[in-house]
Amino acid sequence: DDVKEVGTGFDCGIVLKDNDDIKVDDVFEVYGEEVKKNG
Repeated sequence: DDVKEVGTGFDCGIVLKDNDDIKVDDVFEVYGEEVKKNG
């Protein structure tokens, strides 16, 4: 299933297409960006 959000305490997986060089124990760094309007 495709989801936009995963709740706390739940597991999820990701699919990365065309990335054959990813190996076990590789580390992914993930961050989010939030834009806020002033005022």
